[in-house]
Amino acid sequence: MKRSMVPRLQIAFAVIFLLACVGLLFLHPSKQQPGPGNDPRSQCEAKGLWWDPQDKICAVPTPLATITGHAAKAQ
Repeated sequence: MKRSMVPRLQIAFAVIFLLACVGLLFLHPSKQQPGPGNDPRSQCEAKGLWWDPQDKICAVPTPLATITGHAAKAQ
């Protein structure tokens, strides 16, 4: 009597899926609450850079004279 490979294949996929789920549980990063001075905004501002809260990026301030090519006027 010839056995079908379908039940074996179903079991193999189920085992692989369950192993992947268990692996993701252990590899999931912990939710660490940032303390004072440990959040990205404080680290960015400590370096003298600009923090953009909308995009959550740390940007380098660029003078307008650099963009336009004109020298800044003295006040």
